[in-house]
Amino acid sequence: MARKAKSRVINVRLLSMAMTGYFYTFTRLRTAPPMSMIKYDPIDNTYINHALNMISSCSCVRILSSHLASTMAG
Repeated sequence: MARKAKSRVINVRLLSMAMTGYFYTFTRLRTAPPMSMIKYDPIDNTYINHALNMISSCSCVRILSSHLASTMAG
């Protein structure tokens, strides 16, 4: 059976370098170089560099489970 072909585009998340947790989501070509943009961070109320972070289903589940654990504990 043949392997499934990889998609040409991927979803990426640009996380704020101010560590506020704010992010922008983009789609980009898989072959393109990694992204980094200066975008507005409304939590910090300034323009800050946002660096690339790949979106995967396991990271979303990990973040959600840690958030649920913290809300249940406190």
